[in-house]
Amino acid sequence: MDRTLPQELLSYVLASIADLQTLFSAIGLSRSIHDAYRAHRQGILKDVTCNQVGDNLRIALRLARVQLYGLAHPGIVPEELPEVHEGPDEPINNYEVQVLSRNALAILRFESHYSQKWVHRFHIFSDADWT
Repeated sequence: MDRTLPQELLSYVLASIADLQTLFSAIGLSRSIHDAYRAHRQGILKDVTCNQVGDNLRIALRLARVQLYGLAHPGIVPEELPEVHEGPDEPINNYEVQVLSRNALAILRFESHYSQKWVHRFHIFSDADWT
């Protein structure tokens, strides 16, 4: 079915995916989906990262910019950074998209790890133990 859809349309569909884990699962489904992803990789990653981060985009972007500053200037603490409540004045660049994507994946891994860890602990107790 996806072979009949143009790459532009497939890229719009991929860009509307809610999180990176689902995106990376989707691009493995077929060659044409993977090709559409490769053709529009940065835009799709940016859109999906924004979808996943949602209202926390400003905070996540600030963290990404601090991380990039730290890579460019090791050992130097930036004196002025935009406050969290300020929106990004300039558009998100490709390096920031990559850092946002890596951070989002790291958060997914932490969430998965801790949800598995705590699921087992909570099942030890019955509802009666908490009353």
